[in-house]
Order: sequence, then C-alpha cells, then structure tokens
Amino acid sequence: MSEKHTPTPWVAETYGGKMIAVFPDEKDKSKYPVHSLFHIDHADNERERNEANAALIVRAVNSHEELIEALERVMNTDPVTDNYKKGDDSVYDDAMKALSNAKAE
Repeated sequence: MSEKHTPTPWVAETYGGKMIAVFPDEKDKSKYPVHSLFHIDHADNERERNEANAALIVRAVNSHEELIEALERVMNTDPVTDNYKKGDDSVYDDAMKALSNAKAE
C-alpha cells in the first residue's frame, strides 16, 4: 500500500443529523469524513451503538502510534542493563501512559 492514511488525530461528530462521522481533527469539516455510521432517529440503541463504535475507532486510531512506539521501546530495552537497572522508570511510564490513553473513554 503506497498511500498513507488520513493524518491523526481524528474526531467523531454528529453530521447531518442522521449519522456519526469520523473526521480528521481540522477546522475545515467540509472535507469528506474518514468513516461514517448511520443511525435512525427512533432507534436509540442503534444510535448509542454507533456513537460507541465511532468513539472506539477514534480512540484506536489516535492511540495507535503512541502504543507502537511504547511497545518498541519496551522490546528494545534490556531489563538488566538498561533503564530498569539505573532506576529510570521512563520506559515503564511511557508504556503505562500509552496504555491509559488507549483505554480512555
């Protein structure tokens, strides 16, 4: 795949009153959404599920790079000779922060 994805961060917004759309977090929302989930006004459970799905998509996309960087740093750190031995918890702290951001509601 040669083309890159739409730059992050992304946001989810109600769009046109009938769908929830995922957009790049830019001022100009006249661009096409990255993804959209339609809901029917009288089906509250469908709207709630689509709102939750849109929030999950946004959270997953926005935390993806941070999680990869934190995991790569953990995998490239020798717990005996590197930061852990020196009392530097930054590897652990970065991994916990990335995990917390990915789990945020």
